[in-house]
Parts: sequence; structure tokens; C-alpha cells
Amino acid sequence: MQAAPGVVSNIFVSTLSESSLEVWWSPPDEPNGVITKYYISWTADNPAENDMVRNTTKYTNTHYTITNSTTTDLTITGLSPCVNYTVAVKAATVVGFGQPSLQYCATRSTASDPPQMLTADKVKNQSDKLTVNWTTPVAPGPLCPVTNYSVTWDNTDTQVLVNSAITSDTHFTISNLEAYTNYNVCVVAINPLHSEPSCTVSQTDKDKPGPPCNIVTPYQDASSLLIGWSPPEEPRGVITNYSVTWSPPNIYNLSETVVEGTTTKYIITNLEPCTYYNITVTAANFLGYGEYGSILVTTDGTPPAAPSSVLCREATSPRTMTVSWPHVISNCVMLNYRVNYTGNVLWSNYNTYDTQDSTVTYVDLTDLTPWTSYTVCVAGLVVRNVVGASNCCSSTTPQAVPGMPAQFNQTFSSIKSVTVSWVQPEELNGELTAYQLAWPGHFTNLTANSTTYTISGLRPHSHYDVTLKASTAAGWGDAVRIQVKTEMGGNTGVIVGGLVGGLALMAVLVVATVFEDELKKKMKTVIPKQWYSYKFHTPFSDSPFRRVYRRRTPDTTKTTTVTEAYNEDAMENQLQEDIQNLEKEIQQEAEKDDLSSCKAEILESDVDQPAKDVNARPRESDAGYENFIFDDDDPHYIILH
Repeated sequence: MQAAPGVVSNIFVSTLSESSLEVWWSPPDEPNGVITKYYISWTADNPAENDMVRNTTKYTNTHYTITNSTTTDLTITGLSPCVNYTVAVKAATVVGFGQPSLQYCATRSTASDPPQMLTADKVKNQSDKLTVNWTTPVAPGPLCPVTNYSVTWDNTDTQVLVNSAITSDTHFTISNLEAYTNYNVCVVAINPLHSEPSCTVSQTDKDKPGPPCNIVTPYQDASSLLIGWSPPEEPRGVITNYSVTWSPPNIYNLSETVVEGTTTKYIITNLEPCTYYNITVTAANFLGYGEYGSILVTTDGTPPAAPSSVLCREATSPRTMTVSWPHVISNCVMLNYRVNYTGNVLWSNYNTYDTQDSTVTYVDLTDLTPWTSYTVCVAGLVVRNVVGASNCCSSTTPQAVPGMPAQFNQTFSSIKSVTVSWVQPEELNGELTAYQLAWPGHFTNLTANSTTYTISGLRPHSHYDVTLKASTAAGWGDAVRIQVKTEMGGNTGVIVGGLVGGLALMAVLVVATVFEDELKKKMKTVIPKQWYSYKFHTPFSDSPFRRVYRRRTPDTTKTTTVTEAYNEDAMENQLQEDIQNLEKEIQQEAEKDDLSSCKAEILESDVDQPAKDVNARPRESDAGYENFIFDDDDPHYIILH
């Protein structure tokens, strides 16, 4: 037999929006029969007007709906925002409804209506204030009361936000405003969501005007001044008139005139020439005169006469000069003297120009250019920088030492000589008299028009520091320094019999053979214990003649290289001189004590043939191999021991 069901289980309620809730549930754990329907009701805890419904003869705030037995969820709509609701769900069988299950949930908050009856009123005799009042709007629900208000204001001319404030009252006083200015005032209700703003425009009270702007004197002469200005940026009312005053500084004999408020210029007459005047302009409105603007100007004067004389004292320094003159009498106060000086540079094609002011009757001109003809002119200056007539003098600065020669470079080299070149210094500072070229142990003086020089008698394949300096009548300037290098000479001879005459070839070979025999004899008899390599190259065409003499000692490898360039006509004599020099070198080496162990080292070396064999030669595996010169195609290769 069926009975009323138990309570539904797992009832949940959630907020969907400010006007809807969602509820879902599960059938009763004890159905006590077949569930036929569900009854869902919702009741506002603090009902709004739209929550009330008519139930027979009275209004109630409870709403309900009935669903079939298969429905276990429901979306409740048409609710009021910011209201807490009690939701009840109960099941029914044919016997009747069981007990309800209850759950509680509130609808979502929403912003209130804007504040009502907003006003912003000026404060009499307080031109920087506005008083703002409004009424509280109706809250959207009991859970969303209005708690605060945001007040903002901006200048309607600039449309820039001036400031803002938060208050819980329904009135607020805005301060620090500009007088006679329109402001847009807005108030927003906060609950805590922000309502739409309620706004109004109001104007602050009038005040005395600010100072006139842009006071200028577009024209003046010795006895009058034209004064112009612009209206105040802050008129604070309608400008009715302007007051213009003038007087010399520190003199209280004030003169004044008043012009209409539409006028922005005035001519002051009957003034003294060359005199400063303090001029003020003040604007007025219905509340009276406000702040003034001022300018200090002077009337024109007659340009002063020229100095009776100007003396350029004889310059004793290439870069300074003293100029003097007598005091100039003028009907205006002399402010200073303007000194203009132009220089014609005697060692160049350009002129210089400069100016300098002096409050006394002399000036020391500095930073001048040496050996330059200067014309110096002096004139007096009175008020407003009126320049008088000038008088002039002339003088020439002495010469100075020149700068360093420019573009100093090595332009050519051989095995015993180098050629250098240059151009004259950029700063001549006078008339060039000579150049001095120097290298280690030597120097030479050259004429002023020299631009190149060849230094000879140098060692092959060597570096030298070379300096060059120039001179004027004042002496030698600073030297410029470069490093030069001689050539090494050729490394291999080229025998091309078809390119030269047979007689020339035979003569060279005869000389070479003689030199070879002599060199063998000298080296074998003087130093039997040390290895030497000697290579002889025969010159053809413009190829250089070169001989190389090398020595290897037990402890270290020393290399002596002698390189010479020959013409065929001088080769025979030079070969004889080489033999003599080589003999001296060999004799000096033989006298050294360190030759005693040479034989032992050489004998230990892995050589192709016995050490006594004249044609024996080292292999590439030997220590010091790189110190020997090899050329299998050269018949003049010799190994001596």
C-alpha cells in the first residue's frame, strides 16, 4: 500500500544572474510508492514589489510550480536582484506530498540607478568653490544598498579631468577651482557596483582678473614707446579697462593712463632718450583691478661717436695682441665697447673673423693665428645695443714654429735604400725655411720646397725609425715619425740561357767557379769542425746576385745572412770583397771556445755520407735542417766541413 514519500535528496540551488536561479534534486530515498510529481516553491526573504503575487484575497511573496515525476531540475526566472530566496522541493505519490527539502540562495547584485536631483552651485565671494548636492537612488534590492558616491569634475573648456573624491554623504564641496570657469560635475552611486553617472555643468563665481599676457614693445625711438599686450588668460569676468603705468627704475615719479577693456596697445610719449622704463599693465573687471604684468624697456639713443684713436700694440706673441683706445663721450650711458677683428692669414688663403666686448678701454685678444695681418675696429655700445661709429688699427702677429709635416710615408724601397715623401704642414704658422730628415746615426737638412728624399747605405731587410720636422723663422716644429723597411733581396737564381748572351753567361760562371774554389779552400782549412752551407746564384737580366752563409753550432742555431744586389759590371770586384769579408768572419768564429764540441754533435747526426766527404749533406730528419739551403737543380750548392 502506497504512502506519502520521504524528502527529496541532494537538493542544490545556484545563482544564474541577477534575476534567475537554478535548482536540481534527486528522487526521495524513500519514495513509499510511485512518484507522480514534484512541487517547487521559492520565497523572497525581503521581497521587492515584483516578488509579491495575489493569492486569493491577499498578496504573498511565495511562488511555486509543479513538474512531472521525471523532471529533477528547474530554472527559476523573473526574480529580483540582490534578494535572498528560500527554495523548497517536495515529492508526491497518489497518497499526497511528502515533506519539503529547503535550500537558500541569493540573486546576483546589480548597480543602482544614478543619483537623483543633482545640483552644483557657486559659493558667493569664494570663486574657487562649488557646492554639490543630490538624493540617494532606490536600491535595486535589500542586499545591494548604496554605500558611497564618487564625485568627479573637469574643466569644460579643456575637457580634462581635474580631480575626484569618494564620499558617503549626499553633498560635497569642491575647492581650488578657477574663478569664473565652467565645470562639468558628475556623481556615481556605488553599491559596490557603479551606477551610471548623473552630471551637471556649473560656473564658479567671478574674481579679479589675472595679469595681461605677452607685453611687448614692437616700436620705440628716443622719446616714445609703443606698448602692446594680450588679455589675461584668466579674465574671471568681463574685462572693463586696463591701467598702463611707466617710470624709470627706482624712481617713484609714476605716470599712468587708463584705456578701455577692448584696447590692447598704447603709445607712451615725452620720454627721455637712452633711459630704462618699468612699464606695468593691469586688467580690471566688475570686481576691480587684478594682478599686473610688467616689462623693462629703454628708449633709443643717438649712436656714440667713434673712439678718437685705436692703438694695436706691437705683438710680441704669435697668438696674443693688446688693443687700447680712449673713453668715448656719449649722451647715453656707455654699456661697453664692441671689438671686431679680421685676420688675413699670410701663410694660407683664408681669413679669420671674431668679436669681443669690453667694459674698459682696452682688450687682450687671445687665440690669434700666427703670422697673420689683423685689422681691429672698436665702437661704443649704448642701451638696446645701439652700436656707434668705429675706428681701426692694424698689426701682424709674429711667426710661430710650424706643425708636423703631413702625409709622411715610405714610397719606395730596395735592399739598401728607401724613399720617403711628404707634404707641407697643415699649420705653417709662418714661412717655411727648411726640413730636417733624421734616421739612426744620421740626419740631413732639406730645402723648404722639398717633398721627397731617398735614404741610401742601409742594411738589407732592416727596419729604421725616420723622423721629419719643418722650421720657420721661429724655429723647428714637432717631428713626425714613421718606420721604414729595406728589402730582403732574391732567394733563388734563375738561369735562362736563351735570354742572355753566351759571353755574359760564361763570364759569370768563371767568376762563380773562382769564388767557389776560394771559399772551399778557406772554410776547409780554417774551420774543419763545423758545418757550413753556401749557395751561390748567378744573376741574369735584372735578377739580383745573392750569397748566403750559414753556421750551425752545438747549442743553438745562429744564422748570418748577407745580401747584396749587383750589376754585372761590378760583380767581379764585389765577389773578391765578399771572399775577404767571409774569411774574416770564419776566422772570428774559429777563435771561439764553443767550437770544441761541434765535431761530436755532427758525427752523431744522421748523414748520408762520412763527415769528411765534401759532398755530404744533411737530411730532412736532422736537427737544424731548416738552416740549410737546398736546391738540387743548382750546380753551385756546396756543403763544407
